[in-house]
Amino acid sequence: MRLLCLDLATFLGFAFGDDAGVQAHGSHKLPLTGEDIGSFLNAYWAWLDAGISRWQPEEIVFESPILPATTNLATCRKLYSLAGVTEMMAKNRHVRCREANLMDIRRHFIGCARAPKAVPAKERRAWIKDATVTMARKRGFRPSDDNAADALALFSYAMSLKNPNFELLGNEIERAA
Repeated sequence: MRLLCLDLATFLGFAFGDDAGVQAHGSHKLPLTGEDIGSFLNAYWAWLDAGISRWQPEEIVFESPILPATTNLATCRKLYSLAGVTEMMAKNRHVRCREANLMDIRRHFIGCARAPKAVPAKERRAWIKDATVTMARKRGFRPSDDNAADALALFSYAMSLKNPNFELLGNEIERAA
């Protein structure tokens, strides 16, 4: 099954592949549009439309939107709208679409949903991001940033739901060495 996984944000992460593994992954920066939500979503629509045309996924899985405690209204609207546009585009292109819970993805990929309590509160988000990048590297990938690593984690999680024996492994590190 061809699967496109998306970590939705202004710097969105993506991973595309199938039962054989990941064929493409990375991150894409959407334009900084301030409160111009329409231009922001139009740029995402164009990127996603091109990605669906290029990769022809049979399913799209995206990380459920979760907002930080202090988020301005424009950011809230953008984040939730990215999920809505994804679902609408999938519906229009006849591609199955679902969302995945962030805590389930983290437990699957790095073995915990939250940073340990010993990590200072202000450093917990960075700890989780670093753990995800580190795990992606241990599995043979060279994620460009934490967004790409998050998408690889989502891909691993989504594939494991379909095949409990699926193991995400890449050979990018060996190729680059």
